[in-house]
Amino acid sequence: VETPYWFGEICLFDNLPRTHDAMATGACRLLQVPQAAMLGILEQHPLFWREMALLMSHKLRLSLINIEQTSLMPASERLAHRLLMIAQGYGEVDHARRVLQLPQEDLAAMLGLSRQTINSLLKALEQQGIIGLSYGAIEIRDLNGLRLAAGL
Repeated sequence: VETPYWFGEICLFDNLPRTHDAMATGACRLLQVPQAAMLGILEQHPLFWREMALLMSHKLRLSLINIEQTSLMPASERLAHRLLMIAQGYGEVDHARRVLQLPQEDLAAMLGLSRQTINSLLKALEQQGIIGLSYGAIEIRDLNGLRLAAGL
C-alpha cells in the first residue's frame, strides 16, 4: 500500500484479533491509535462511526473488485488495473503518482502471478511506451495508455 493508508480498523467493529500484519519496506511515518483510545473518540463523537464505516466500505469494494478481476480479467489487464489503482492511491489521493516504488515480487504476490509473468507483462507495457522500468520502480509514462491497457 501507499500513503495515506489506514489499517487495523476491522477490530473496532468485531473486537477480534487483526487479520493481517503490516510491514514497512522503507522509511515511513506510522501513527498508532490504541483501540481503547479510538473507541473513546468514537463514543465522544458518534458521527465518526459513519466515517469508519465508509473506510471499511471502500476496502470491501476494493476486495470485491480484486476477486472479480482475478476470476474474469486476463493477467495483462489485471496488472494494468492494479498499477492504476496503486498510482491513484486506491482512490485516496487527488493526483496519480508517476513513479511507483514497487518490486516485481510484491506486484506478483498482489496479483497471484509469478514474478516471471509480471516481468514479461511489464516489459510489454514498457515496449508500448506506457511505463518505464528501473530497479524496484515503475514509472508511469502514459496514464491514458495504462487506462486503455486496463480495459477502462
